Amino acid sequence: LDWLGVLSWAKRAGVTVPPEAVVQLSAVCLLDMIRLGRLSCEYVMRCFIGRAMAAGTALGCNAEENFTAALAEAVECDRDRAGGRLRGPLHGLPVSIKDQIDMAGFDSTLGLACRVGSPAPQDAVLVRALREAGAIPFVRTAVPQLLMAPETFSFWGVTLNPWDLTRSAGGSSGGEAALLAARGSPVGVGTDVAGSIRIPASYCGVCGFKPTNGRLSMKGVAVARRERFNGQKEICASAGPMGRCVGDLELVMRVLCNSLPSEARGEGLASAEPRGTSVMHALDGSLPPLRWDCHAFLAATGFSISGAQISEAHHTIDTTDRFTASPPRLPSGLGLSSPDPALGTPPPEFTIEPGLANQQTLDKQHCTPHKLRVGVLVDDGWFEPAPACARAVREAAAALQAAGHPTVDFVAGGGPPPPGGGGGSAGRFS
Repeated sequence: LDWLGVLSWAKRAGVTVPPEAVVQLSAVCLLDMIRLGRLSCEYVMRCFIGRAMAAGTALGCNAEENFTAALAEAVECDRDRAGGRLRGPLHGLPVSIKDQIDMAGFDSTLGLACRVGSPAPQDAVLVRALREAGAIPFVRTAVPQLLMAPETFSFWGVTLNPWDLTRSAGGSSGGEAALLAARGSPVGVGTDVAGSIRIPASYCGVCGFKPTNGRLSMKGVAVARRERFNGQKEICASAGPMGRCVGDLELVMRVLCNSLPSEARGEGLASAEPRGTSVMHALDGSLPPLRWDCHAFLAATGFSISGAQISEAHHTIDTTDRFTASPPRLPSGLGLSSPDPALGTPPPEFTIEPGLANQQTLDKQHCTPHKLRVGVLVDDGWFEPAPACARAVREAAAALQAAGHPTVDFVAGGGPPPPGGGGGSAGRFS
């Protein structure tokens, strides 16, 4: 299942898309290519397993690996597709899961050695909903001890940043961010209460989204307390998607919040729940039955959605589905490149068919056809931010202004902006 094995398997199977190109594709594009029959679920899974194995060794980003079972599930997905059945809108898509989120038969350690050997009896609602939509969880990612840290270290080891092994991947969803940046997973799920998705996403150059608390189910998401009793009622964590482009995050949110049970794998859900109920709400009735607002996403991006496919409505798309930056090069000796010329080398470019989604275009800010009015928050009056954080906010505000988006200063307590602001951004930021 390692990377050399993937290359050998691809040569024997006669596939035309090299593994190096597969792991570069967005989740939206992978689903389109699976649907069109250009890629098999088995081949996609083998590519990401091989890459995840190497990334786990080099970066310490993996907690537990479900590779054998996930590969068998991918084979079954291909059989279903050959029989004319798709399991759901995420049919055959590999997904990675943060260690904190329960998966049946696996430990939710939260970075604590004392929790090893206590596997969860059932999937968390999030994992079950992903399975219902056809996705295949294939690896669990590392977290720091007790989760509350902006870096990732525990008995699993230290998780390194794939762009620079001397730096941190962030935390607490650091394993997830590192694996995504290393192209070891197309999309994953993390959790966030004070930056645990957003911090590692920014460190590793990927995308992360923290939804409003209660938007996605937290049932089956472990807490670091005895007998899993959670007394945290005021400042609560949220689960959210992580990926390498905004379009993939939108895809996951749309599927979890909008997909009907009849579109997914759960045969019993379709008859047991009222018509129009989403998969997520069908599995956790405590959630508000609010659908994902696709129109808000489209208004900000100018894209149109059809099924699982996202295509741009107002702009010409470069159909080369690649990232602007090459993927990080992991340390040599991990089987990421083949010394055997007979195994072949990838072509210099891999071009997909027009109409398939392109994550470069999805994330180009200059393609936004509408102006956004963005609030810039000054410090809260309690803690002055570090200079690096202040600089980052200033640069973000300046970039928004340069792109034509007006910014509005916010001041704690409603007073005037502090001196030294100007230019639409305040002098002290948090």
